Amino acid sequence: MTPTISQDPNRINRLRNLQILNTEIEDDFNSITEIASYICNVPIALITLVDKDKQWFKAAKGVGELKETPIDISFCKHTINADSGELQVKDLSVDERFVNNPFVVGAPHVKFYSGISIVTTDGFRLGTVCVFDNKARELNESQINCLRLLADYTIKLIELKNTNSNLKQNKKALIDANDDLKQYAYAVAHDIKGPLRTMSIFSKFLITEAKDKLNKKEKEYIHYITKSAFELSKYTQSLLEFSESTQADISVAKAVDINDLIDSLNELINKDKSVTILTDKNLPTVFISEIGLRLILQNLLSNSIRYRKKNNPNPYIIIMASSLEDVYEFKVIDNGIGIPIKKLEKIFDIFNKHKDFKESSGIGLSVVKRIVKKMNGKIEISSVEGQGTEVKFIIPKILKAI
Repeated sequence: MTPTISQDPNRINRLRNLQILNTEIEDDFNSITEIASYICNVPIALITLVDKDKQWFKAAKGVGELKETPIDISFCKHTINADSGELQVKDLSVDERFVNNPFVVGAPHVKFYSGISIVTTDGFRLGTVCVFDNKARELNESQINCLRLLADYTIKLIELKNTNSNLKQNKKALIDANDDLKQYAYAVAHDIKGPLRTMSIFSKFLITEAKDKLNKKEKEYIHYITKSAFELSKYTQSLLEFSESTQADISVAKAVDINDLIDSLNELINKDKSVTILTDKNLPTVFISEIGLRLILQNLLSNSIRYRKKNNPNPYIIIMASSLEDVYEFKVIDNGIGIPIKKLEKIFDIFNKHKDFKESSGIGLSVVKRIVKKMNGKIEISSVEGQGTEVKFIIPKILKAI
């Protein structure tokens, strides 16, 4: 025997998967029953969800504290079982399906019913938007059309809330996964750096204690071991910093005084004042992610300082910022060694570094590009080898700080 629509297991599973059954009262759904009651001029209006054994009320007007009924006395199961998915009964007291229903023969003594199925986008009837009256009557076509619109709005609301709930769960899962990865990265880095430190210490010990017994070639080998251990340790630390930078929360915006930010960065990464940092002291205060902007400028300034021309008597970095109509525009210009044309195309790739600067990890510009992208911005770089580099990035304005 083929089950009725109301008892179809696929329909019931679809309903339960939406996680709407027996949930908290919500104003959005209560408003729907208020509108239905007003338009149809009835004392009772419901949003029902028809489960296997019970009928749940997601919103209810005119039935007091009642939240559910057994499926056996449900009016709405007949609605979703109807071919059209709609049902109107002028007088319940003379309809054999309802004549003995406790809500007809007892309080609230309903006599009229009209229901429209709530149908998912993939065709499953979850329940109804329905109305009751204590007297026999009929709805006009305009009132029925309004109930149809309310039923359509109800399913959109249900599916939207379910999507939002799933997104929140997915976001939490991603955050948890990121936290796990970060902890794993720290653990791996710690496990790697320990042996590397030991290698370095014992290599130096060998050179010191056995230097008279080692030939030139053997000393070179130990030197290579020490150097490789140091390089690998540095790369491990750089990867951790890269991971932390790209996972930074840049969703929170606040008013940022760019002059103050640059002053603090100047003290942090240009302590010996090896490079002159030039700015217009009237730089605008911007609404932006402070941590995002700090990471961008910190990496750009570090790069410009690192790649300055050693024989230049006056190395400088110019920082410019403008508040345009929809975006903030920033420029960082230096008179350093510049970038060869063939390098510009891959300049933002991770571990892309200058062969003559062994202390560089090659991740700075990659971090910058990722953060600018996370802030929905754009970045471009131009350079003349031997003369200097200009980095320009734009960040869309945030209209409201969080």
